[in-house]
Amino acid sequence: MKKTVFLKNQLFIVLAAGIVAGTLFANFPGRAYIGQVGIFSSSYQDHLTSGSWDSWNLFLYLCAQRLIPPVALFFLSFTRWRNPALCLCCFWCFFSLGIFWASCIVLCGIKGILLFMFSLLPHGFLYGWGGLQLGKLFLRRVRGVSYFVQPMALLVLGVVSEAWVHPYILRFLFQIFNILR
Repeated sequence: MKKTVFLKNQLFIVLAAGIVAGTLFANFPGRAYIGQVGIFSSSYQDHLTSGSWDSWNLFLYLCAQRLIPPVALFFLSFTRWRNPALCLCCFWCFFSLGIFWASCIVLCGIKGILLFMFSLLPHGFLYGWGGLQLGKLFLRRVRGVSYFVQPMALLVLGVVSEAWVHPYILRFLFQIFNILR
């Protein structure tokens, strides 16, 4: 019990540190590059305006990006490296979220807050819910494969929604906020 509470507190600190580190990185050393990657890059915006993205290739790319870390964590949960791997994965996720948050604010001003919130629809909820379920399983030291089906299904649904729904929402948001170059 005491070990689980300590790990929960440790994870909270890791999450907070990830957000802060990502925000600081985007504001200082990475400021020159934030407009050149991700949804703010000109090549991605060209794909959005022309509607020329291939959803199937995007789905496969997102599967590799979003599903390999939880699967690796599952296999690492059988080793003594479970807790450090969980902390590292959580740090990376929230570091990326901090960079995205700061990029939206820096590049779009006050409109960036709305862009940040709405650009995580609908896949952000699925990723968050699936990630929380996986985190609970890792904290409880559950090792049965059947327990991981529901959280992984949520993550797969997140990938599906990010590949087939999110580009249309993002294009609409960019047109509303007049962000497209």
